[in-house]
Amino acid sequence: MSDVLVTVDDLTFSLNKQPLLKNISAHFQKGRIYGLLGPNGAGKTTLLKSLLGVFTPDHGQVTYKGEPIDSQKDYLHRVGSVIEYPGFYEHLTLEENLILHMKTLRLKTDREHIRSMLGRVGLTEHIQKKFSQTSLGMKQRLGLARAMIHDPEFLLLDEPTNGLDPRGIKEMRDVLLELARNEKRSILLSSHILSEISKLADELLIMKNGEIVFRAAVPDHNQTFHSYQIEGSEEHLRKLAAIFHHSMIRLEKSSITMASARDLSEITESVEKLKCKISVKKELTLEELYLELLEQGEA
Repeated sequence: MSDVLVTVDDLTFSLNKQPLLKNISAHFQKGRIYGLLGPNGAGKTTLLKSLLGVFTPDHGQVTYKGEPIDSQKDYLHRVGSVIEYPGFYEHLTLEENLILHMKTLRLKTDREHIRSMLGRVGLTEHIQKKFSQTSLGMKQRLGLARAMIHDPEFLLLDEPTNGLDPRGIKEMRDVLLELARNEKRSILLSSHILSEISKLADELLIMKNGEIVFRAAVPDHNQTFHSYQIEGSEEHLRKLAAIFHHSMIRLEKSSITMASARDLSEITESVEKLKCKISVKKELTLEELYLELLEQGEA
């Protein structure tokens, strides 16, 4: 796992005695895009901010290359982010905003580099436009340019395609794929646009009520998931659920429903060893899987 940049280990965080993150564990590797899904209030933004070191966890930790982020002074120089509304100075031009950001980071001001970043996100023709004169889509593009300006290894992006038209979404997708595939950056991308997540993500993380309730690698951006209903004794099903916790959709007394983007042949041995059997197989789209996960536990 030498390509792992950032690791989250059993992270728990509460605010005003309200648990916002519960025992979150994950790792993020170079050259991969991670899609973060979940309803409003699931904890996605709190997780992103925790990865920036904004919040001090009640329990657990975030590490960068094996060391806790709170012990690394240069960590914020290795991570770039667009979280919530990208704030800039309204009266400054796009170029001036990035110049100021570089000065804030105590980096050498390089206008050629700044203009290259603005061009990369499709803002070449708007360099001298004041931020107050830009559309929501332009603001999102500028947010990504700022996130990349200091050459980070890890990008945290919250709804980066918000406000973009279809062409802009395609251009943003191409930039993100290039950052991951060619430049080997790790990207954690939060979005409500399931179709975009399915086109970009190498791995999915779905959150609900402060927990990661589903995790799956997505080979070749496969948009179809295999769902398996497995029957057996309650004791054996609970053991199976513990082994494959993040592949589970639903656990009942006499059956468990699991899903994966891959064929679930890797669980066959465990199923047979626990004297369970696969009774129902079906395919789910990402939307169907997502909605089924969210419906669990609701009245």
